[in-house]
Amino acid sequence: MTQEVPFNSFTRELNVHLDQISYNEMAPPVEYDEDGNEVPHVPQSLAIGPGHIYRLLSPYL
Repeated sequence: MTQEVPFNSFTRELNVHLDQISYNEMAPPVEYDEDGNEVPHVPQSLAIGPGHIYRLLSPYL
């Protein structure tokens, strides 16, 4: 038995794009001292540009 798929559902699935942004690319690296202990620091704000915001929100708009 074959399953019929409406053409609009098929084309909608073709246009779905998933974008992922790695947290490691946005967060500052962790620094260690000579003993291997983590150096306490205040991390910088995450840098997310308008292009990233658009790509993340566009499927929902």
